[in-house]
Amino acid sequence: MGRPELPEALASLAAQTWERVEVVVVDARGTPPVELPATCGRFPVRAVRRGRPLGRSAAANAGLDEATGDLIGFLDEDDLIDADHVASLVGVLVGHPGAVAAYSGVRCTGDEELSAWFNRPFSRAWLALGNHIPLHAALIRRGALDRGCRLDETLDVYEDWDLWLQLVRHGDFVHLDRATATYRAGGGSGAGLGGDATVMRAGRARVVSKWKALWSGPELDAILTVCAAQMRRVPDLEAELTREREARAELAAALERVQASWSWRMTAWLRWLAALGRRP
Repeated sequence: MGRPELPEALASLAAQTWERVEVVVVDARGTPPVELPATCGRFPVRAVRRGRPLGRSAAANAGLDEATGDLIGFLDEDDLIDADHVASLVGVLVGHPGAVAAYSGVRCTGDEELSAWFNRPFSRAWLALGNHIPLHAALIRRGALDRGCRLDETLDVYEDWDLWLQLVRHGDFVHLDRATATYRAGGGSGAGLGGDATVMRAGRARVVSKWKALWSGPELDAILTVCAAQMRRVPDLEAELTREREARAELAAALERVQASWSWRMTAWLRWLAALGRRP
């Protein structure tokens, strides 16, 4: 779309240590055309233009149609990948020839909890419950995509989740337990974690409605088993949270008592001298 983050995304591609990279950039804006460089570091840039605006899924599919590599990865223009991202995932796939895709952890700047969610081990049941694999986390075998897997152009959001659900019907994913990519929530794409909550809920409902008719009985049973296991954990987690809050309250009260004590007030000048001595 020609957002200001595009040069940074291209720079992260240019820095890849893997030597055989095909950079296919889809102009989803259409008019006026997005200006693109001829090269991305040592890699040539192939521009894909349809002369009209493209939605996220349509743009991704246009890129798939033009790409020639055996392994395919995606990168939104407002996200980044580390220099060893491609090489690391290629190594994982070489070691797991039966896998349809490999994915790494993705860091979400300033959100440790979300970064942990984006680095979950592979589980079909967990993936059915919600998407924990950002689109640029994965490297996908072209052969799996050629079995008819494409991004659903009727979906405005969660198109990546729908793609993963298609792919896992053809084989397993392999997880690299290390972050090699960065997700920018609210980076301007209008989707993902920065999207409108109402739109995201409606999008999730559309994906679930689509897949509830496709999952088999055993698949649904596995999903419900995971849900039941998590529900059983809730009371223990609530009790643990209560204990932690009580412990913090006790520490805060103890600190308040110390700071109100006679000895604390009388030794204030010593702490002042110590702080003064630590100044550069």
